[in-house]
Amino acid sequence: MVQIASSIEQAESAVRELVGVDIHQERNEQFQASYSSDISAMTNAQTICNSIFSGTTDLCQVVLTQANKFPELARLVEQRDREDANKW
Repeated sequence: MVQIASSIEQAESAVRELVGVDIHQERNEQFQASYSSDISAMTNAQTICNSIFSGTTDLCQVVLTQANKFPELARLVEQRDREDANKW
């Protein structure tokens, strides 16, 4: 059985690699292909690719926002655990 414990160090370690990621420069990236624009399937593929790319950067931003909350949450849980331990 897995034991759950509050640990600021473990929370910071778990999100350390994510916290340093900067996706702001990728937000406005667009896929550009060199092809004849009269090929509608290629134009549609480019539109879809750009939509997926945009959605992926949005998802990354949401994941980073949530990851940044873990160390603070761990601090709050650790503080609450200490207060609970003092009551005994």
